[in-house]
Amino acid sequence: MRIAVEALTGQASKKVSSSRKEAVGIDFGTTYCVAALAFESSKARVLVSSKGALIPSEIITPQGEFVRSVKRKLAHTSLIDSSALGYMDAAVKIFRIIAEHVYEALGHEVSCAVITVPAYFDDLQRSQIHKAATMAGFEVLRLINEPTAAAIAYGLGHALQGKYIVYDWGGGTFDVSILDIRQGVFRVLATGGDTALGGDDLDFCIAQNIAPFGWSDQTFSQRQSWIQKAKYLKESLCVDSALSSLETNVTPEDIENWCLPFIQRTLEICKDTLDRAELSFKDIQKVVLVGGSTRIPFVLKHLQYLWGEKIDRALHPEYAVAQGAALQAYQLTHECSFLLMDVSPLTLGVEVLGGMVETLIPRNTPLPFEYTYKFTTAVDGQTKIRLHIVQGEKEFAKNCRSLGIFELSGIDALPKGMARIELKCYLTVDGELELEAKEYKKEGEGAKAFLTINTVRSLNDENIEKELTALSADDGSEVLLRIWTQKHQQASDGLEQMEKILQHCPYIFSKEEYEEMIKICESFSDFLKKVPVQYSQALQEISENWENFSILILPYIERHLTYVLKQTLENA
Repeated sequence: MRIAVEALTGQASKKVSSSRKEAVGIDFGTTYCVAALAFESSKARVLVSSKGALIPSEIITPQGEFVRSVKRKLAHTSLIDSSALGYMDAAVKIFRIIAEHVYEALGHEVSCAVITVPAYFDDLQRSQIHKAATMAGFEVLRLINEPTAAAIAYGLGHALQGKYIVYDWGGGTFDVSILDIRQGVFRVLATGGDTALGGDDLDFCIAQNIAPFGWSDQTFSQRQSWIQKAKYLKESLCVDSALSSLETNVTPEDIENWCLPFIQRTLEICKDTLDRAELSFKDIQKVVLVGGSTRIPFVLKHLQYLWGEKIDRALHPEYAVAQGAALQAYQLTHECSFLLMDVSPLTLGVEVLGGMVETLIPRNTPLPFEYTYKFTTAVDGQTKIRLHIVQGEKEFAKNCRSLGIFELSGIDALPKGMARIELKCYLTVDGELELEAKEYKKEGEGAKAFLTINTVRSLNDENIEKELTALSADDGSEVLLRIWTQKHQQASDGLEQMEKILQHCPYIFSKEEYEEMIKICESFSDFLKKVPVQYSQALQEISENWENFSILILPYIERHLTYVLKQTLENA
């Protein structure tokens, strides 16, 4: 299995001409955006305008209403209240504000950018962010994951080596990445996160607790007012841990207790991600903290209690992502030689006989990835193969997300299982899946077919979260169904083989043997037509019946093979 590492700074990454030497890094955050510019390969400066470094991720509609948390809502098609301003338009406006911010900070325009997205937004939202930035006038050199960008900022600036956790808790999402950093090569071993677990969720929780009467009885404007007060309380803790300057009966301990379940949820995700990477915490050199939520004192307290001295806070948590993106932008525009590897968020597979999914690229596979798989025909004389590419963690194609279908036509009409079909897969760091299917022949060229799929446009963050939640909650029933289906297919193939022998070579049987085998095959065929009610019991039944049937037909299959071999030698 070959990983094309060299492609990361070559074919897989978009390069710019040598005449364009400036590109900014943009952290498009849920609550705030940050822009930065690198002036050399290891140093990036956050761009500050007259309004400061943090650019609010909000706009005002023509009706005078505030629109916030746009990034979390980009996957939805609904409009903002009754206005004609959709979330995509809101994102475009925010990117234009960022462009103005960059112009004011530098005194000139910068049109090229590397933009960060949450690790879980390798999906429809990812392409929406790309589109919004493009519509705002940016040339997007690349989208990279926020935790990976933070690791670049820390790694290149501090020459880190080893395995690291990037704990990224921002305003809208929580992401964690396990990275292996060796001699300038960044490899993401595993990612995890929750697209509905951010500072906004803490604000909402606090607001529900400080509201004087039932939350459901509050009007929309009242709820918004309480959320703003909650946000103020939370952010004030970063300045005054005792809340001494605030007129409130709420104590820091109250807020900590309300928010504790959210903190615990982030730690559970960290543990699950470590487990997927087959690592324990003792394998980790440092934990890098990123995102505004990590500045909250009680959040930091719980993280320090668990991880102690392994926590690295050398960079400002709200700036690190933008700085890393700026450093990546510098690498792309100056053709420097460090490598960056992302991972596939969900499994990619192809539908095979029985509706099952044969895995092509497993979830969490480092990208780019290239591999060649071998397939064959399922029936005699088959001249084309329908390749259905799907994405998801389910065992059956009907339960996965369909990405595309293409056919390989013109295959030589051969007996079942004789044709040799190769499917070459290449998945880039930008989510482009390139497929080439061809018939392998010793002489001459066989049939060929090609397909390119943009896998990131076929997902949204809810799909990914739903897939991973379903995977963790799986009771094994679908795996059981897959095993039963495989066993059923094996039994059906055995029955088909025996029926062909009875049809084409009846002379190898005595009259009594022939009649007996006809009855046995009919009985086994009737059994295979039964629809299972309980698959654990059905699996046991089909295993036993297939074993008994195999014992009965084996002597005749051996007799048939002996007959065919004898005929072949006589005709040679």
